[in-house]
Amino acid sequence: MRPTRITTHLLLSTAIVITTLANAEVPEFTPKITDVTVFKDGHTLVMARGEAKLKDGWCRTREVPAPLLGAFWTFVAEEGFEVDFVKAGFADAQESRPCLTFEEIIQANAGKHAIIVEHPKDADAVSHEGVLLGILEHEVEREVETSETRPSTYDRWGGYVPNQTVREAKEEKVESLASFVMLKKEGGVQLIKRENIRSICLAEEDPITEHKGKTKVREIGIHVASKGAKLPDQAEVGMVFIQRGVRWIPDYRIELLANGKAKVSLQGTVINDLADMENVDLRLVVGVPSFVMKDALSPMALRDIGLRLSSYFAPPSWRRGETRADYLSNALMSQAVLPSRSEGSPELRGGPHHEDTKAPSTENADRCWCLCAFVVQMRPDSFKDKPVHLYVTRKAVGTATNATADGKITQSNTVEDTSIPQEGAPWYWWNWPWWYYGVNPISEITWDTVVRPGQSATFAYDWYYYCP
Repeated sequence: MRPTRITTHLLLSTAIVITTLANAEVPEFTPKITDVTVFKDGHTLVMARGEAKLKDGWCRTREVPAPLLGAFWTFVAEEGFEVDFVKAGFADAQESRPCLTFEEIIQANAGKHAIIVEHPKDADAVSHEGVLLGILEHEVEREVETSETRPSTYDRWGGYVPNQTVREAKEEKVESLASFVMLKKEGGVQLIKRENIRSICLAEEDPITEHKGKTKVREIGIHVASKGAKLPDQAEVGMVFIQRGVRWIPDYRIELLANGKAKVSLQGTVINDLADMENVDLRLVVGVPSFVMKDALSPMALRDIGLRLSSYFAPPSWRRGETRADYLSNALMSQAVLPSRSEGSPELRGGPHHEDTKAPSTENADRCWCLCAFVVQMRPDSFKDKPVHLYVTRKAVGTATNATADGKITQSNTVEDTSIPQEGAPWYWWNWPWWYYGVNPISEITWDTVVRPGQSATFAYDWYYYCP
């Protein structure tokens, strides 16, 4: 039998515990979630803590989270003590459930008087009476070859990485049952084929219907060390980790008041797929952070893949008809129903949105690049009976110059610009050459103006970019 894999987590300590206690001897505690910081994309900073009894500094818990890689910490609340060693692994546990098959009922009632009705093929049914001895069992662990398909993605330079099939070997426990049931009779032990058994009558009025077996459960062991004081028999121990499972959705309400003023109210809808919580300190964070290792779990999680969450935690979708394209935006009313791309704007109706593009002029640059120059023009028309305040933002890969109507131009790059436009896709989704973003910045043009009733506004800018 192969040894059980154990993952250890060393926490900057000069002493390493050499001997460990058996699981049955180490006290178990259940930490309770006390603090939760929720981000809009579904990631959550969680603190769970609880009173733990210590045995030679050790305690253990079976409340194992699924944190991101590099986002798992443990602590002890008492001063003068510290956590110097953490281990994670699988432990044996007893499992109890109702019997669901003939075989489980026979095994649970071994040693009891029973009548078995056997109906062999091409023969009449016959009854056997005696004491059940059960079914012989055999359990073995073996290595089996499996394959895992990793989904396609994009690397940090924007290159497309197709899905890959990875082969690996995993240990699998195989349980086998004998093809016969043993029944002790006066003349000896009779073997009856399981496939021929039609019914079993147990002589006792209250037969055992509970199946007991062994299972593997995840477990984290935490060792508390002293900085000089005597090690206590009990201490408050906790964990802090970042995990997906709780998100919040803002809902905005704008109430127009007199004198041109407005009142903006915000309420949040919290979706919890992580764990039951009660009397926790809840913090809601505005904005979406960037977790570099969000797709990788910590080895302390003892999982190959993350927990399955509801569709509210799914990433943005850009397929036509989907409504999750803008679910992380901080814009007002961003959580309202997102109109399809064929629908018009609620503020401007009938005004065509068009771009007047001049014929591109090309110039050779070191015989590798072409300089393409354009003039882009947009003209929204207002059919309202009152002035309309417009705030227009335009983004483009390349250099924008000479914006009309007091347009403001700012430039950034693909590292700084992590926004996802409502229409289209992030810049790094496009399969451009690796040098393309090195010679072309990200330009953003913004206009802030008021369109009078029945009038129109014209926004134009010059724009050029280098292309292969």
